[in-house]
Amino acid sequence: MWRNCDVQCWPTMVVLGPNANPIVMLTGEGHKEDLFLIIKNALEFYKAQGMISDHKLPIKTAYHLLPDLKGPLLFPGKITNVIDENNHEILAVSDTGNNRILILKPDGTLLKQVGGNKLGFKDGNLEEAEFNNPQGLAFQNKDVLFVADTENHAIRKIDFRKNTVETVAGTGVQGHDYEGGKLWTKQEISSPWDVCIYRTPDMDMTFHPDGNPPLKDVLIIAMAGIHQIWALFLEDTVWWKCKLLPAGTCIRIAGSGREENRNNNYPHTAAFAQPSGLALSLKNREVYIADSESSSVRRLSLVDGKVTPVVGGDKNPNV
Repeated sequence: MWRNCDVQCWPTMVVLGPNANPIVMLTGEGHKEDLFLIIKNALEFYKAQGMISDHKLPIKTAYHLLPDLKGPLLFPGKITNVIDENNHEILAVSDTGNNRILILKPDGTLLKQVGGNKLGFKDGNLEEAEFNNPQGLAFQNKDVLFVADTENHAIRKIDFRKNTVETVAGTGVQGHDYEGGKLWTKQEISSPWDVCIYRTPDMDMTFHPDGNPPLKDVLIIAMAGIHQIWALFLEDTVWWKCKLLPAGTCIRIAGSGREENRNNNYPHTAAFAQPSGLALSLKNREVYIADSESSSVRRLSLVDGKVTPVVGGDKNPNV
């Protein structure tokens, strides 16, 4: 189907008629209302033509389409690491298909499991918490792990000292806000796919005798659903152009929201196409972005917001 329908973007939904004839192809996310309208009209049309009936079809779970369920992982999405108090490396894996986060030793020994009892959207202790297709992971420190809970359209915070999971951004419903600016869970977001922690020097222009302004923690978010890069400010922070952003502010920092491969000196004029992976360069104060649907790697300056190409990409990601 991918080849025959010339699918160029993921996700793509194809609606077929009763003779397996394609009716419409919907590219990207956010087509819920369109899909309902198309199906309603298609059912009325084909029923009037005598091509469909109202008889019930049995529903059977398609377990045969899944990989071997005997293994411990199901479609793992992302992995990250941290060094603990004993100078030992600890791994965190988003076991996406099982809706859980696994904490492992490098040899694969399981230390902790967070969530996974069932798909859902629930805060609480590590055992009762629920996720929905989690992807990106970022340790703030050895005790705090942030999770891009993709299908819940939320950012979750795992605190291993308190043994709790807490939602820190998103409402659990896919948002269509291309600007942001609300605090914590009042801000709706759309399919966050990856996260990384950036420690930025506070830009408040205050004199510091040692010449070292305090570092503030900012969570950078690849917001794949609306083709943008966002940030969740974990502390009161003076950001670009000396703008004060209170703790909890969740806001767009780059990307127009149009699905394009467009580099620009002005971050809000630049455009991405389902950014899905982030890697931070501390030395250069830049974040590298795997921009999936433009088949490119892009670079965002965390000093001034300039977006530049690194490798790959077509002028039109839909071609």
